[in-house]
Amino acid sequence: MGRESIAAASRGIADIVRRPRYRRVALLAGGLYLLIYLYTLRHLLWIPPRGDWALLAIEVAEGWPARLWKAVAPFSFEPVVAIYLGGRMGILLAAPNLFLGLALGALVGLNVAVAFAYMQRQRACCRLGVGLVGALPGLLTGFTCCAPTVALALGANSALALIALRSYFIPLSFLLLAGGLLWGTIRLEQARSPGVR
Repeated sequence: MGRESIAAASRGIADIVRRPRYRRVALLAGGLYLLIYLYTLRHLLWIPPRGDWALLAIEVAEGWPARLWKAVAPFSFEPVVAIYLGGRMGILLAAPNLFLGLALGALVGLNVAVAFAYMQRQRACCRLGVGLVGALPGLLTGFTCCAPTVALALGANSALALIALRSYFIPLSFLLLAGGLLWGTIRLEQARSPGVR
């Protein structure tokens, strides 16, 4: 892959980001991925109704600076802030987890937007490519922290295998998503025709 290919990919990504409809698709897909990612890490919670509720409540963990980078599992960090919305929903925030989720969400969103743009340009059915498959290892990282539940669903041997592979899922996600984005934008630039917008 030469400089021309990388230049074509960067032009394609810039074109996607500039256009409002593709930008909306990217934001929607990336935001949805981030919510699913936080949910699989159990950082997005539904709380049973209580008698005392507030529209917005924020709790910060005691000694949070020392716990900010405390890993509870590979690529999973301890939450230091809890935000409660309307007494029914809780969001646990760990800065490294949020950063990883946003980065993966951005790559997922761009991949989906590129696939959508390619489909628009080709006016034909578009099949899922490597870029979208790259989101799966990132989602699986959330499931591997919940060993008892996964063990019941998949069996103990499968759960242990997922836990052992967890440290590879996030880097694999980044590689697959970045590779898929590069491949997709190159194909998008090759399919570009002056009459199609």
